[in-house]
Amino acid sequence: MNINYSNKHLQIGVAYGIPILFFAWAFHYIATHPHDFVKLFSLSLTLVLLLIFIQLISIWISGLFTLLMVKPYGIELTFHDYFGITVVSRSLNIILPMKGGAAVRGLYLKQQHNLSLTDFSAIFAWQSLLTLFVASLLGLSGLAWLFLQTNEIDRLGLIIFSSAVLIFGVLICWSPTINNIQNEKIKKLKNVLDSWRKLRTNRKIIIRISLLSFINTALSTASIALIFYALDNPQALGAALYLGGNQDVMYHASITPGALGVVEASTVFLSKNISINVSDALLVALINRTLIFSVSGLLTPFYIHRILKKQSLIRTKI
Repeated sequence: MNINYSNKHLQIGVAYGIPILFFAWAFHYIATHPHDFVKLFSLSLTLVLLLIFIQLISIWISGLFTLLMVKPYGIELTFHDYFGITVVSRSLNIILPMKGGAAVRGLYLKQQHNLSLTDFSAIFAWQSLLTLFVASLLGLSGLAWLFLQTNEIDRLGLIIFSSAVLIFGVLICWSPTINNIQNEKIKKLKNVLDSWRKLRTNRKIIIRISLLSFINTALSTASIALIFYALDNPQALGAALYLGGNQDVMYHASITPGALGVVEASTVFLSKNISINVSDALLVALINRTLIFSVSGLLTPFYIHRILKKQSLIRTKI
């Protein structure tokens, strides 16, 4: 009991300690290098609107993941269903660690469409693995492209992305079979793996989800490239792709609320490794984060109201 209690506090400490430490460092860095951040005020309204549009497309693409993954279970979602629950999930991820917003998405699908939490767990695991694999592969491609352009390579990044591609690739291709066992925890794992196998053998879904993952990482790459361009520090496509792949991997491998501090720290660190100055890398990371907060935050109240209204109508009918 004491061990579980200590582990819980350790998880909370890590989840909220990392972003606090990172943003404390970021504000200190900005305060001691104010002239490096004057570029922030040179961003044009056209660029900001374009970046907001990219965020909206990214939310839509993320919603399409859910739309496609629930089809094998006989569930059809409307635009407002999959777009709205993605918006709310993203906002809650900013507050809750360990992808807490995904749990809300699972409860919504269970209440509104009778999708079991076991099937949702398989869907979420499968989507995450495919996204991580594609983002890692594109990040590795960006690193290789950068090497061809500059004849320099970030060895740490090479090791990280190569390992990620290998690990996620094996997990996608390998699906262990568990025999019937009385242990309740093993039974739950078996049910998830059985549901996982149902998705893994559907080639059409694999192709479509992989394509959506590619588009999502391409959007992250475009957003990063545009911000660097606006800061008068345009980067090679390989560098933007490398950082875009890293950003998507860090968002999905989240250990802090909304991957706060983790995405930003990795962006600054990897940028420094490929000769991008700290100030511009930090600005790119902070602008990206602000856009995500703003777009999701503005849309969330509307969709929470819509979800609550829908639940109220269902209860009235019952």
